[in-house]
Amino acid sequence: MGAAARQARLDEATYLAAERDAETRHEFVDGTLFAMTGASRAHNQLATRLSARLFGHLDGGPGRVSTSDMKLRLPDGPRYYYPDIMVACSDPAGEPDAYSETSPVLVTEILSPSTESTDRREKRLAYQGLSSLIDYLIVSQETRSIERFTRDKRGWTHAVFAPGETIELASIGLDLSLDDVYTGVEMS
Repeated sequence: MGAAARQARLDEATYLAAERDAETRHEFVDGTLFAMTGASRAHNQLATRLSARLFGHLDGGPGRVSTSDMKLRLPDGPRYYYPDIMVACSDPAGEPDAYSETSPVLVTEILSPSTESTDRREKRLAYQGLSSLIDYLIVSQETRSIERFTRDKRGWTHAVFAPGETIELASIGLDLSLDDVYTGVEMS
């Protein structure tokens, strides 16, 4: 048996200072770092197409579209994640810094084999704890399928969308064609 090694925990300030200049991005959960891996071509195509649709819809309005280089700070823990896409409509002056969002209305994760269980459980539950969040999308890069979790006055609902269907995003007032999101995406 190997020798036991104590795992060091980082404090939030140390993480934030190191992350600004880090070559590899890290998510931060209760003092522990998790390195972010690279993304496939399909992942990038989906992220780009979806970001473009969201940006086009919100252009000139109060919403900000951020991609995977912007951290989402969750109040409990503290925790920092890098969602694939998020939309925030709050005043940027109310954010703690220029590198984090705290009040998104829409968060999107594009599933990868290495992140699927975390995106479906840990992150979904953490994101749904944000009072600002209205829509959480889970986008598959294996099949043409998008899951939407939406908060209304009675709580959360879940729906799965397939080809030919339209996803209503209550958070930003957008009807999004699933076919449009997947057009031209090279899936394995």
